[in-house]
This record gives sequence, C-alpha cells and structure tokens, in this order.
Amino acid sequence: MAYREKLRGTSETIYQIGIKGHQWKYGDSDTVGATGLEARDKDDAAYCRVRGADPVDNQDLITLSYFNTNNSVATNIVCATITVGTSSLTTVGSIPDAARIVDVRLIVDTPYSAGGTVAAALTGSTSLMASGDNDAEDAAGEIFSVPQDTAVSGGAKTVDITVGGTPGAGASRVQVYYVTPTDITT
Repeated sequence: MAYREKLRGTSETIYQIGIKGHQWKYGDSDTVGATGLEARDKDDAAYCRVRGADPVDNQDLITLSYFNTNNSVATNIVCATITVGTSSLTTVGSIPDAARIVDVRLIVDTPYSAGGTVAAALTGSTSLMASGDNDAEDAAGEIFSVPQDTAVSGGAKTVDITVGGTPGAGASRVQVYYVTPTDITT
C-alpha cells in the first residue's frame, strides 16, 4: 500500500479541496482558543454553503428545508399597545380566543405622581402584570416586562388596566404581546 493511500488528513488547520476550491478550516486563527470546523471560500474571506440530507439521529445537523417543515416556533407575534393615563380603563379591542400571551410590558412615558400604580389583567381577573411588577413612578423611558405563557380561553378577552393610588399625573403604555392559534403548531 502506497503512502498516499494511508493519508487520512493533514496537520494544517486548513484543508482546501482542489486548486481553487472551497476549504475546511479548523477554528479561527484570529480568535485565541476558538475551535470548530468551518466551511470557507477559496480566499478564506467568507463562509460557504454546506449541503446535506435531513437529520436522522439526535447529533445530526439540520437543513433549512427540515427546519421550515418541522418548525414549532410561532413566527407572528402581535403587539397590542394600550395608552394609559391616570384613570383605569378596559380596552375596546380584544385578545383572540386560544391566543397565548408571551409578554406584557409597561413603558413609562411620564412618571406617575407618588403612590400611582398600574396593573393589567384579562377581563375575568387573569392577572398579566401586577402593580408590584413595575414602578410607575420611575423615570420616563423605563420599561418593565413580565414574560409569560398565558392562555386565553373561553372566548376573546379584553384587557383591564387598573390605575391605582389616584395619581395626579402620569402617562404610560401597556403592550401585550401574543401569538394567535394559526401561528402555533404542535
């Protein structure tokens, strides 16, 4: 058996396929301690595509086609923005039945006067953001977020905003982020 028939690799960090072909590169010579196999163009200036079959085992890489076909991540998040002053209110619009609320945010536009609080709930008392989850008296531009996974059931629901403490001044926005049933796959 000739020597070249026993050759299984290289001690170099780059292996080029053909004279002007793409190359496999181990790690990144510009980053200390970086490891991993990279597919690079012939000039080592950019990444290049690697193609393959759909995965079978847990350790297989996935193709874009496989990801798009088997994607279980919601791709359309809706944001309902509610402008809030110093009085409690109930929204005119509603969150659709079977939607899943993923986040509720309070954005302080004008700080509320001493004792002012803001809370949000689905009509029917499902709390989305308690007054203790935010500080409505904070500076303008402050954002308070309550990530969650809250199901809307029993029909579409309006959102009740409760302003407590009878503030003389204050303004904010409550944003309710949700995905609709058509955006959720199982």
